[in-house]
Amino acid sequence: MRHFETYNRTAASQRVADIVTALRAHPGAALVGSGDAALPGLLATAIAPPSAAVLDVNGFDTADDGEFVTRLYIPGLRRAGDLQTAASAYQGRLMVHNAGNGFVLPGDSVRKTKLSPAEIAQFLAAPR
Repeated sequence: MRHFETYNRTAASQRVADIVTALRAHPGAALVGSGDAALPGLLATAIAPPSAAVLDVNGFDTADDGEFVTRLYIPGLRRAGDLQTAASAYQGRLMVHNAGNGFVLPGDSVRKTKLSPAEIAQFLAAPR
């Protein structure tokens, strides 16, 4: 491994790398993530864009540094623009749900409530 790939590696950054690897192996695939995969999945969309992404962020508060430390610990992420920058870089169809009141992204891709499986399927089936 190159030094750059190993410096400051965390569990969250490894999840981003794993999702990027999976997306690159399956071009045109959609990304549906929840739990430990949702937030790293959003970061991965900026590197290996899926056809669409539906991510359950489980009430993550984008203004709370403590949330980043406990749920998405990647050194330097906040300074690099965090989830806002990743979402802005991704040009595909994005739906972030189960966001609660603290999750903020530009645009209209965030829902405070959790989507049902039928709503997720409907979003993925909708034309681009």
